[in-house]
Amino acid sequence: ESATSLGSEARSPLRTIPRAVSLSAIFVGLLFAISAYTQVLGFAGNEVPLDKSDAPLQVLAARAGVPFLGVLITVGAIISFFACVLASITAGARVLFLLGRHGVFHSAFGGAHATNETPHIAVTVSAVLAFVPAAILTGLGENLFSIYGWIGTTATLGFIVAYIAVSVAAPVYLHQRQELRPWHVLASLAAIGFMAVALIGATYPLPDAPNSYPILAFVALLIVGFAWCAIQYLTSSQIRGGIKDDLTAIKERFEATPVSETPLSDNAVLETP
Repeated sequence: ESATSLGSEARSPLRTIPRAVSLSAIFVGLLFAISAYTQVLGFAGNEVPLDKSDAPLQVLAARAGVPFLGVLITVGAIISFFACVLASITAGARVLFLLGRHGVFHSAFGGAHATNETPHIAVTVSAVLAFVPAAILTGLGENLFSIYGWIGTTATLGFIVAYIAVSVAAPVYLHQRQELRPWHVLASLAAIGFMAVALIGATYPLPDAPNSYPILAFVALLIVGFAWCAIQYLTSSQIRGGIKDDLTAIKERFEATPVSETPLSDNAVLETP
């Protein structure tokens, strides 16, 4: 999903972004299914069950008689963790960048580096926000896998709610452009249904503490964030106008030059009047 936040800077975004999202979902889905089946099968009869193992792939490598693969798996996992964090920081920075441009946050968030044309302030803030919660929990002596699960739960709930919001907004937007078709509505309803199942399954019944804390934290963040943005949007005509101007400028640019790129400089079309 991180690819979608970079849509206005991509080449041929109406073609490349859907392709990136679709292929990622397909390949990752296949990887998850194959990996889950392999691990469940490999742990059959093992003294420590799969859900209690801290390093299941290393255990499987040892059981298969190739323990050296455990080292390679560990290295690969470290690289994967770094890549996931980097992708999340990039996507988060892109959102902060636009919020700064629209006036929801301080205008400094919407600044671009004079030379590199990157949202360096938004990237820095996004990286700090990603680091601080994990650092605090680590300093309190919490287990690293528990920290991953807690923070991951809060983040995943945020993704699901955002996906539902987009699935509601998409047919409305297409209707405004007089491009809405029946299959668009069906696709949105199906997406909302599937994600609602995931959302309900993750939050009900509410797990015991401390596993309930990430869910409660998400609810608190959602309420505060929604209230903040609603107040800003309703009380500022500049924010409303800026968002509409951005959407109009991006639409016109895509229709005129579908393979063009948009830099993050101060002359970019994303700049709010």
